[in-house]
Amino acid sequence: MQTTKVLISLAVIALIIGGTGLYSYFKIETSSKVLAADIEEIETCLFDSDFSNAENRLEEFKEKWAKIRECWSVITDHFEIDNIDTAIFKADRMIKARDRSASLEEIASLLHLIRHLPETESLNIKNVF
Repeated sequence: MQTTKVLISLAVIALIIGGTGLYSYFKIETSSKVLAADIEEIETCLFDSDFSNAENRLEEFKEKWAKIRECWSVITDHFEIDNIDTAIFKADRMIKARDRSASLEEIASLLHLIRHLPETESLNIKNVF
């Protein structure tokens, strides 16, 4: 009887941990796709040398990122979040300086960081060992 209670308790705890892990992964995956789409729009503006529109879209992106950042900071490594913050800062400066090539470089870096994060959070053999 006692053994059954222990096994049921362990199973419930394992389900809670597994469920939380899956929820966290899907939350990061979904929000990273939204952020990546916004970054791609900024990139398109930069390819067209439309710096004014790129600035406006980056401001909208930063507002969206501020909300998503709160959630991600609970779930993921702060080093990754710091890298994203740094890339946003650099991209903002380059866009304001109207430096097209440097802006595109920073936006590409930011896009890579955003797309890469779900991979680092996924549960697979490479991440476990």
